[in-house]
Amino acid sequence: MQVTPELIRKYHLGQCSPEEENAVLQWLAGDGTDQVPSYLKGNERKAIQSRIWNALGDGQRHGEDSGKATRNTVCWKWSRIAAGVAMVAGLSWLAYDRLAMRKNAMQIAPIHYQEIRAAFGEKKKFYLPDSSLVYLNAGSHLRFPDHFTDTSRNVQLTGEAFFEISKDPSRPFTIHTQNTETRVLGTVFNLKAYPGELTELVVTEGKVRFGKAQKQVVLTANQMASFDVVSGELSNRNVYAGAYAGWKQNRLVFRDNRLSEIAVILERWYRIDIEIRGPGLERVIFTGTYENPSLQTILHDMSSAMKFTYTQQGKQLIIQ
Repeated sequence: MQVTPELIRKYHLGQCSPEEENAVLQWLAGDGTDQVPSYLKGNERKAIQSRIWNALGDGQRHGEDSGKATRNTVCWKWSRIAAGVAMVAGLSWLAYDRLAMRKNAMQIAPIHYQEIRAAFGEKKKFYLPDSSLVYLNAGSHLRFPDHFTDTSRNVQLTGEAFFEISKDPSRPFTIHTQNTETRVLGTVFNLKAYPGELTELVVTEGKVRFGKAQKQVVLTANQMASFDVVSGELSNRNVYAGAYAGWKQNRLVFRDNRLSEIAVILERWYRIDIEIRGPGLERVIFTGTYENPSLQTILHDMSSAMKFTYTQQGKQLIIQ
């Protein structure tokens, strides 16, 4: 029977059959042509060293009548084992040292950042280094590292994005905006954080912690939170999450929005400049849902409902 590293390991653990144990003992009393398995290290090496001593001791007691030749064989055998153990110890230390050097190199490896932008009139879809999926709305940008660390995943958002975060309990995912911080482990949600506007988070799936400093809330599916940087107010309520991420499929949804709010959205979507001149028009409210609409379709409906006229010259739109 051939003595393999697996067989030596079984012998060390006391799991050998009588036949296998006999083969190992014969190997110990052999002529030294085999080599000590290179995997032996640490406590395993010490334990098998003890078993080898015992085996060799037994061999000496049973072979006393065979004279000097047997003693010489045993002594030579142990010299071979000792040399092998010393060699394994050296190789183990070398491997450990190289592993430590590699780990240190990884820890101090510089992190490079990249930024993806969606200009006015466009949207983007892409994956982060951890395979999280991101949809970026018009007029938005996301900054993130080329690789995340072993303990955290951090990105910076300006604008609006829909996230499908890969689950990784050991590395929380944090989105930093100008005024808030959103922290998750693995979930699906929409975050809107355009400068000068309310920061709004709507959760589709999972659990999300949202807020700023000591003022935070934990949200679950079909809940929404808003942060007003002017007043510092953080509020939350129940909503239908599906109504807040329709922009991914080119769906425009207005829910009692003022014309001033709608104008900002239309500027991002259609890359135009809108000027509202009619007195009081900015505060007029409009509700409507559109599937992949043209600008003219929206303007026609709004002008009829809100009683205004408009003129357009190139990228300039005047409402009055």
